[in-house]
Amino acid sequence: MKKRIYAGMVDNGVEFFKDDKGRLFCSHNWKQYQWPDFPKYVIDIIQEEMLADPLALKELAAMDGLTPEMYEFKFACCRFGGLDDVADVDPEGNVHQSEYVPCPLRGECKAEGKLCLALQVKNGYLTKREIEVLRLVQKSDKVIADILNVSIDTVVSHLINIRTKTELENKAQLAVFATKKGII
Repeated sequence: MKKRIYAGMVDNGVEFFKDDKGRLFCSHNWKQYQWPDFPKYVIDIIQEEMLADPLALKELAAMDGLTPEMYEFKFACCRFGGLDDVADVDPEGNVHQSEYVPCPLRGECKAEGKLCLALQVKNGYLTKREIEVLRLVQKSDKVIADILNVSIDTVVSHLINIRTKTELENKAQLAVFATKKGII
């Protein structure tokens, strides 16, 4: 059996992951760390990402029982807690927010799709980019394309995928769905 190598195990990238006991770890600079004993550089990245996402901050603020000491922990768990082959932070310091984090609260969590970057729907889950398109669904396809700096064809493709995954038929239904989920 071949062992997998993750970011941080052999470079200065960072890979966050939760174990089955809910503990948060990160690999960085050839070492493994357990929360809260992460290197300052890694904590700084978590805090910068939090500050760059007002919607995630709003969700953290709304969570009952979450103490200030737990904000970074919760953000990192929800945003990056899945172990995968894509570095959460590459060796150049670029943050990659594309992973689906397995969570027992999928489909029930009020912060789903806002704090984490995936939203469980009838036929799978919406990706970060699909959520970005859904957040703008009330606008024209051209305006969405301009805001996201993608082609109109890309927007149309995302909307088709979103409608397929949600089993909703049009942008009006998607807008109501997004409003119910607190995405818009």
